[in-house]
Amino acid sequence: MLDLCQLVVPALGFTDSALNFTLLLLVRALAFVPLFLLALALHRDHRNTLEYPGRTVTLEPTEGEVCMNSDTPITEGINSDGVVRPQGRKGTKEKKRRLNDENGVVEALCNLQSTLEKQIKFNEEELELKKEKDKKEFELREQTMKKKIELKEKAQKIKEKDQQLKEKNQRLKEKEQKMKEKAQKRQEQDRILNQDVNKLPLALRSTFEIYQAQILKEWESDGLFGKVFTSSDEDK
Repeated sequence: MLDLCQLVVPALGFTDSALNFTLLLLVRALAFVPLFLLALALHRDHRNTLEYPGRTVTLEPTEGEVCMNSDTPITEGINSDGVVRPQGRKGTKEKKRRLNDENGVVEALCNLQSTLEKQIKFNEEELELKKEKDKKEFELREQTMKKKIELKEKAQKIKEKDQQLKEKNQRLKEKEQKMKEKAQKRQEQDRILNQDVNKLPLALRSTFEIYQAQILKEWESDGLFGKVFTSSDEDK
C-alpha cells in the first residue's frame, strides 16, 4: 500500500514537500476505503450466516437492507464483493411476485365476498318481498273466506226466513181453507135451520129436528148467539 502511494503522488506532478505529504495522507486514507467496504460486506455476510454443526444456513437479507444498498451495483444473485448468495434481487422479485399474487388472491376474495354479500342482500330482499306477497295473499284469502262465510250465513238466514214465510203461508192457507170449509158448513147448517119441518114428511121431521138441535148447540158453543142469559140474569 505504501509503494502504491509513493507511485501515485509523484505522478500527480506536485513538487512541494508539504503538499506531497498531505496528498500522501489523503491517498492512504482513500486506500482504506475498499478495505472498509470489504469488512462491512464480510460483517453483513457473517451476520446473515448461521453456523450449525455440519451445515451453514444463510439468511435472506431483508427488504430494508436491499433498499439501503440499492445504490451499490449488484449483479443478480451475486454480492458486490463477488460472493454468490442464494437470494438477492431475484428473491426480492420473487417476493414481490408472491406479494402481487397474494394481493390478487385477496382482491379476488374481496370481490367474491362483495358479490356474495350483494347476492345475500338480493336474496334477503327477494325473501322479504315474497313474505310480503304471501302475507297479502293470505290476508286476501282470509278476507275472501270470511266474506264467503258471511254470505253463506246470510244465505242460510234468508233460507230459514223464507222457510218460515212458507210455513206461515201454509198455515194461513190451511186456516183459510178451514174457514172456507167452516163457512160452507155454516151455510149448510143455516139451510137446515131454515127448513120448515112442518112441510116435511113425518119420517124426516124428527131427523131434521135432531139436526137443528145439534146445530143450535154447536153455534151456542161457538158464541154465535152472544151471551146466554140464565133465569137469574132475567130477574136482575
